[in-house]
Amino acid sequence: MRHARFLRDVEKSLREFDRTRGVFPSPYPTPKQRATCIFCGGSPVNREHMWPQWAHGYIPKGKRKWRALHLREGIDRTDFIITNHGGDPHDFQVRCVDERCNNGWMRDLENRVKPILRPLITGKETRLVEADQEAVAAWIALKAMVQEYAPHSAVISHHKQRKRLFEKQQISRKSWRVWIGRYAGNRPDELWITTPALLLPDRIVRRKKSRAATYYNSQAATYVLGELLIHLLRSPDTLGVRLFQFHPAVRWKLRPIWPPTGLSIVWPTAGLSAAEGLFVARAFRNEVQRTAKAVMT
Repeated sequence: MRHARFLRDVEKSLREFDRTRGVFPSPYPTPKQRATCIFCGGSPVNREHMWPQWAHGYIPKGKRKWRALHLREGIDRTDFIITNHGGDPHDFQVRCVDERCNNGWMRDLENRVKPILRPLITGKETRLVEADQEAVAAWIALKAMVQEYAPHSAVISHHKQRKRLFEKQQISRKSWRVWIGRYAGNRPDELWITTPALLLPDRIVRRKKSRAATYYNSQAATYVLGELLIHLLRSPDTLGVRLFQFHPAVRWKLRPIWPPTGLSIVWPTAGLSAAEGLFVARAFRNEVQRTAKAVMT
């Protein structure tokens, strides 16, 4: 009974989401165009594909233009802008890395994860050992950091985090969590959602004169590539990151790949519907909103 009620609530959220069609929650202002590489500081910078060209053959294309809705949500109001883009969103590029990184460690990481990602994207049978999961998590972190420098996105990662990824191709075990699941819905383009947030200790919140966020230090992001749904959560609130849980109705369909669990993953897993995928994408946002409203009352 509780599971049926949960699914009805998710379906209602999906119908509400239909009115905006492809939400990319995002703050203002747009990050300044980079003159130096976000990882090594080199120049000049080149364009980096958000999603690799080799994966385009596994992802439905055909959009000649697309729109993105960028939201800045507060307790009592929501500001938004709509941006129009030409071409297919899978070809989206961001100018923020130099040739040394693009053709060096980033290409090495791309080549390492390519044979791992292909069966995940296409839904073929495979098994991911711990080393595979670590490589995919690093690749996902790379894409999330690159996306920060897209128009109307929020710069979230600290330069030390980018330096760690650059030098070790690794992310923090305490402040990052990454899950994957098999997407069986029919609305993958509507699940490219990123939610930045500012999470601060109570002692700092009490000293702030305004409740408005002037910067962001946390993020939940969801991406869908073919049959692969990716969800990440990162924040300096390491306790909050560690304790965060999805609703049991969708939790069992997701597989954590970071931090390491010591367990291998058998793929494909049980499929997530469009409504369940949306619930996963909005879980962190909903939790932040509930917490913020409780603090304000």
